[in-house]
Amino acid sequence: MQTTLKSHAQKLRLSGLLSSLELRLQEAESNRLPYSQFLELVFQDELDVRVSRQVARRNKAACFRDTRSLEDFDFGFNPSVPRGRIYQLAACQFVRQKRDVLLVGPPGVGKTTAQMKMQKTFRDAGWDFVHEWAMSPLGSEYHGYPILQQQVTTKYPVVFEAGEHGVIAAGEAVQSVVKGALAAEPEVQANLGWAFGGWDGTFDVVTGPLTLNAQYSALPGTFARWLSAHGLSGTLSEKFHQTNPATGVPYGFEYAFGGNLTNDDLMLTIRIIEGRPVVETPSQDTNTLPYVNVRLLGSTNMTDWTLPVVPSADTNGEPTGRGWHEPANPPPERAFFRLDAGLK
Repeated sequence: MQTTLKSHAQKLRLSGLLSSLELRLQEAESNRLPYSQFLELVFQDELDVRVSRQVARRNKAACFRDTRSLEDFDFGFNPSVPRGRIYQLAACQFVRQKRDVLLVGPPGVGKTTAQMKMQKTFRDAGWDFVHEWAMSPLGSEYHGYPILQQQVTTKYPVVFEAGEHGVIAAGEAVQSVVKGALAAEPEVQANLGWAFGGWDGTFDVVTGPLTLNAQYSALPGTFARWLSAHGLSGTLSEKFHQTNPATGVPYGFEYAFGGNLTNDDLMLTIRIIEGRPVVETPSQDTNTLPYVNVRLLGSTNMTDWTLPVVPSADTNGEPTGRGWHEPANPPPERAFFRLDAGLK
């Protein structure tokens, strides 16, 4: 079995599917099963395991000493026991109608046995019971007889918080989950520069209100990783424009230009090459290209910064780590320039 396939199944908590996947793969290959039939088989395996585990949990919660089935009840022991009425009770209609049922008759005719035999039928129909073996209280007319008590279905809120580095792309972020059941994991789409790494808790067996927070890691080259490497923290957008008190340069510019920002100098150099004004700027660090937009803006009045600026066609003599830019033709009589940078 491919390691990646096994890993994906484990992350999706498909343990039932995983336990039979090797056999199903061999079966599909030997019998040349259609894709749809193969998927139907492995999904059924997963469902079977989940149902089996759910039954086991409900049996444990009901405190059943053993599991008895109505199919095993010996109606021949007492032909007067109404088979049709017993099976009618097993359909659980009286529970849905919130009505009581009393089995009345002399001792030894099978009332208790029939009640105990119906426990599996009720459970398989989706009803949960607690303390099935508790006895009627002393002094009660039915003292000494076991009581089958319906368990009220308890649900808990489960909240999946995507956080600031991603969003819930599919599925429900807020769910109401039955006690002991599995919450449905939503799909998370991480923001640019971040990788989703799972949740800060488990939700395969919900036993109370639960809030889960998405976990992320910054990808190499991102501003978040740069801040961490420099011992800094804070909101990315705010930190990007915050000035480094030691250099007087915004952290975002230090990140965007890296080693090309020599001597912490953001001053733009104006050169005249063959009669054309050429603006020399630090070159952007190539590692930051996917995450930062750096622009050289031009203006003729310092109000409207829409003067077209393009890379210079003449790069002969351009210093390493620096870039030459110039206004698009025809050049204006006067111009002003400034660097602008922002996170994508």
